[in-house]
Amino acid sequence: MWFELAHFLDSNDITESVFWKVAVAGHPASFRRVISQVGPGCGWRGREFRVGYPQRRPWACRTLRMRTDLLISLASCLLVVNAEVIGRCALAKILHKEHMDGFEGYTLNEWLCLAFVESNFNISKVHENADGSYDYGIFQINSHYWCNDYKSHSENFCHMDCTDILDPNLLSAMQCAKKIVSGSSGMKNWIQWILHCSGRPLSHWMTGCHVE
Repeated sequence: MWFELAHFLDSNDITESVFWKVAVAGHPASFRRVISQVGPGCGWRGREFRVGYPQRRPWACRTLRMRTDLLISLASCLLVVNAEVIGRCALAKILHKEHMDGFEGYTLNEWLCLAFVESNFNISKVHENADGSYDYGIFQINSHYWCNDYKSHSENFCHMDCTDILDPNLLSAMQCAKKIVSGSSGMKNWIQWILHCSGRPLSHWMTGCHVE
């Protein structure tokens, strides 16, 4: 399990924000000390994972197994806390796969900007508004108009429960977002997009991302 986690953190295909989130949680050393390439050993892909030892010792593997139990628990807790935050490039891949690029004339740069200014890429964000309605998910879709949260009257134009929009696969969130931008107002339905994305240079949002 730990080796899979190490691969997860080391993968170029996964969000760059995961390690950052772990770091700001106050435990960066737990990861920096563990992943150390010293050649063939008790490791994964020819790597020996050791825990803060300056030199290789014959009992390093045994010590590793004992200490990784604790680190696995720590890492699992940290990742669960922050698993709802998706990385910029990971999100770009999902949006591209689901044909959001160019939908109603909106580029991936614009979708990424929208997701950031609305939720900071937080898939599970829920925000209560002054009128008693709630905004849900990575695009902060409003319960009064677009989804039903069974807390107040809803037009439910997207014909779905608001909890569906919080699904990590993002399919419902993207489906409803498509419905929203298909209207005459497009992305102008989102105030934050008007304030922070519309009319601004947005090409930097795809920097370093490869979606093919």
